Amino acid sequence: MAAISEPVLSSCSVSWIADIAVRPRRKINVLLVEDQVSDADMVVRELRRAGFDPETCRVDCEADFVAQLDPGIDIILADYSLPLFDGLAALRCLQARQLDIPFVIVTGSLGDELAARCIKEGVTDYLLKDRLERLGLAVSHALEERRLRKERAAVEWQLRQSQKMEAVGQLAGGIAHDFNNILTVIKMSVSLLLEAEDVGQSSRELLRQVFAASEKGENLTRQLLVFSRKQPADRRSMQLNAVVDHMVAMLRRLMGAKISLRLNLAPALPAIEADAGMIEQMVMNLTLNARDAMPQGGVIVVRTEACVISSADALDKPGRRAGYFIRLSVQDSGCGIAPEVLPQIFEPFFTTKEPGKGTGLGLATVFRIAQEHQGWVEVTSEVGVGTTFEVFLPPARAPARVPLGNGFARSGR
Repeated sequence: MAAISEPVLSSCSVSWIADIAVRPRRKINVLLVEDQVSDADMVVRELRRAGFDPETCRVDCEADFVAQLDPGIDIILADYSLPLFDGLAALRCLQARQLDIPFVIVTGSLGDELAARCIKEGVTDYLLKDRLERLGLAVSHALEERRLRKERAAVEWQLRQSQKMEAVGQLAGGIAHDFNNILTVIKMSVSLLLEAEDVGQSSRELLRQVFAASEKGENLTRQLLVFSRKQPADRRSMQLNAVVDHMVAMLRRLMGAKISLRLNLAPALPAIEADAGMIEQMVMNLTLNARDAMPQGGVIVVRTEACVISSADALDKPGRRAGYFIRLSVQDSGCGIAPEVLPQIFEPFFTTKEPGKGTGLGLATVFRIAQEHQGWVEVTSEVGVGTTFEVFLPPARAPARVPLGNGFARSGR
């Protein structure tokens, strides 16, 4: 694989250099499929003239092309015909990898029939090398189209998730109240029996087990009511750190001796407008989920901080928005989540735990609570290394300025 030499500029280029010098260049990563170094230099020169700052890599065979394919590439500029490769073969390699990268043919000659075939195959645009003055416009249009595709995909993903949650929520909410009434009768009856003097010790033990099971059932109905939005939110201005601090003693008891619970809470966080009970349930569900991922023990880190998400960062993941947010993260050193399972973890009633070990509502409830508070949840995981859940919540009042380095961090990976 050859690097592209810096193009030598003639004196006639001085005028347009002076014009571009006053404008900030747009950085782009370009993969060039080209066997001629001089032609590659010409393309780079035209990109610079159009106001781009290209970081380029030139390849001229299939093996090198496949090796350089990466989601971080902004655009691919390919010659149609090379001695060892051709543009359409490169396009098919790209399509096989299912990467959304604009693909533009830049070639010496291309008849109408071949041009039509390229567009039909999925080429974004095509240009002739002796008419490169349109290259800057073609690249700009291609990048803008990709940005719009990402935005549409994010909106469609959110809509599908909302519709799915709404359908299951209606079903769950329909039975939660009736189920809760039944459990209340059971608990009251068991309590009365436990107070009776003529109940034997063995019977008392069975009654205690029934009472404990009823309490678990009540907790499940509470999650169902939160999930179905049948339980009204009592939102007030509060400090997220105060909610976490209030729960620490109880969480440490639930974690057990094998698991170390560590806190890393940023000071002076802006307040959030939230329902304290729902936020507590969210923290509880995330930490219990982390605990269950570490049956042999490990470390759980609960972290809070304020963060800034730029418009560019907001395009990286579905549901993400630009702005200022309070981020709660729960990180474990557990078994991790398999990539094929990751897209399903927020599905209602989906669980990888053994029968009887989980309801499949914990993470779905976290997702719903985040939505209820105009926020969202992100997850990163590596099998055998661990998992991090991040909940983003808007502050009660967005700051006019963002004091980076004073409680605020930039977000985006």
